[in-house]
Amino acid sequence: MKDKSVLCRFYYKTEAFTPRLCAFDAGMCLKSLLNLYRQTHKKTYLKFSKKIADWLTHEMQKRDGSLYARDLFDQKRLQDNDDQWSSQSGSFHAKNAIGLLNLAFLTADPAYIESADKLCQWALEMQQKDGRFVTNTKDGSTFLQPHCYSIEGILCTGVFLRKKSYLRSAVKGVEWIMNRQLPNGGFPAYYSQPKRKFMIKESADMSAQVIRLALIVSELEELKLDLSNLEKAVKRLFDFQWICREDRRAHGGFLAGPAWFESNYEQHANAWVTMFVLQTAQMYIRKRQNRLKFNLFSLV
Repeated sequence: MKDKSVLCRFYYKTEAFTPRLCAFDAGMCLKSLLNLYRQTHKKTYLKFSKKIADWLTHEMQKRDGSLYARDLFDQKRLQDNDDQWSSQSGSFHAKNAIGLLNLAFLTADPAYIESADKLCQWALEMQQKDGRFVTNTKDGSTFLQPHCYSIEGILCTGVFLRKKSYLRSAVKGVEWIMNRQLPNGGFPAYYSQPKRKFMIKESADMSAQVIRLALIVSELEELKLDLSNLEKAVKRLFDFQWICREDRRAHGGFLAGPAWFESNYEQHANAWVTMFVLQTAQMYIRKRQNRLKFNLFSLV
């Protein structure tokens, strides 16, 4: 952890470790620390949250509202490249607005609202007429995970700032993928613009994101939702659960996805994928019981 933000990752083998600060990762830590502060009232969480937010808004945010993807602080330079969606300035950074707005609510500092709004305004430029967010500027394609991150940020900002244009954008983004539900209940994880078609591959975490968003916008009365289709989607999630009592470390966890990203990709039980699925399943149950209540700051 640096004084101004949080390291993206840490490798056990130090020779493989490249120190860097990632804007998106920092934004997720920001919103988590603020929610922890709400529960504990420990000022240390609020103090460090302000440092992260100020780093994002003062050092990482560009004039057009977008964010640099990385701070290579050991090389004293900021970085964007189009190697993959997570290494470029992208609409998925709109999700960082959630933490900024949460901090604005707690501190009454309008500067964080301005930065969040400017970020979402820029992200909207990446959305196509059919609702799809371009997540790879190199070829115009869309990866489902950052597409959903984009919607989550814009949706929360729309609710917080009462901007109907943001809510309409979020609904279009949800409808775009909901209308592409696969026969087995899942959702395709990638749309190739050069090939003009979906690559029929799935991942439990991404499908969980779609279901979660559909539940939220339907609860906001912004989307008419067919629960029978959603039930099929939820059941499909549990096809990714690893059930093997002999494997105590992985038993009950959800797999990170099929081996489609690259030839040497190995399936494995993954903590955050499991968290995504369990939260989504819980939300679906509460929806069926008419008990779905949520705080957007902590939900997405």
